Amino acid sequence: MNDRQVRRQQMSDRPFGLERPVSSVAFWFDHATEQERSRVRVEVRLSHLERQGRTDVDAAELHLLISAVENYVDGRLVEYALQHPTADWWRRMPEACQLQTMGKILGHVDDFGRWYRENDPMVPAETRARREPQTDERGERWMWVKGIERFTTPSKLAKYAGLLPGQHRSTGEERDSNTDFRTILYRWMQFGVLYHDCKYRDRYYAYKLWKQQAIERTGGRVLPTPKGRFCPRCLAEREVPKNTKLCPECGTKLGRKEEPPGVVWAGHLDNMARRWTVKLFLNHLWVVYRQAEGLAVRAPYAVEKMPQEHATVIDPWEMCDVREAPPLRKRTVPGERLRKKMLADGDHAAE
Repeated sequence: MNDRQVRRQQMSDRPFGLERPVSSVAFWFDHATEQERSRVRVEVRLSHLERQGRTDVDAAELHLLISAVENYVDGRLVEYALQHPTADWWRRMPEACQLQTMGKILGHVDDFGRWYRENDPMVPAETRARREPQTDERGERWMWVKGIERFTTPSKLAKYAGLLPGQHRSTGEERDSNTDFRTILYRWMQFGVLYHDCKYRDRYYAYKLWKQQAIERTGGRVLPTPKGRFCPRCLAEREVPKNTKLCPECGTKLGRKEEPPGVVWAGHLDNMARRWTVKLFLNHLWVVYRQAEGLAVRAPYAVEKMPQEHATVIDPWEMCDVREAPPLRKRTVPGERLRKKMLADGDHAAE
């Protein structure tokens, strides 16, 4: 068997009769994800019917019920996220770290935990010293490894999010990252950092300026990203929808937006700055979480291996926007009134 087949077999190797002792955040995150997918499926059906001039009363009612349940689950997810060991850190960035977004980010990390056989080399030494193995119904011995314990280095967490250099989709190959995790981190960057005045946004702009100056010092140029795609036969750019494959004028296959030698598109530069900022946040989350759990924390790889070129370490607590976490306000869960009405109607029907 090749490495991929061995990895797939290991992932399917599970104990018999032992539940996954995930945290409450991971439990509610898993249900929040399922409710969101269910709501989207119903919304897609309703939108297609609307385009055809048709209606589905049952689907519309189902949409209301699923939305009420989803709001309830999201509310519970936020409540447990506020009790997370890292909450004292990220709550000091109230604008950048929105509650529901942080609940899903922490849920991804905690949900990464899994069972390993007692003698599996993938079980970290710290986990063996902190936790006793358990016996399943078949008499086999297993060790539970938490998500943050599996991420023994910050790079492994970044790899799980698909943020390492060279990670991209390949046709016919299984991805080694979590697309949903990458998506929620994009939401954190887009709607939390870039929309608010916070220290992570300052770091984003500083890195973007530094990267642009570094490109220009080596003789490169940063140019605006072209709006269209290039046609090799017409020798012209065509502004077409994103999924268009052929030139509307001559029918020739359109080329990609490839950067000429010595040129970096502005959009490419912006994506590099976003990716760097998200990786910085993940590194800080990794440090704070492992310190809260009493796990070992190592220096960043660049600082550890190349101290002459990278000698700066950004402390996670220096990124806090306020000195103390703001007091918790009483939160009203959207859809709570509808949910209570559903329960009351169910009780009356049972009577």
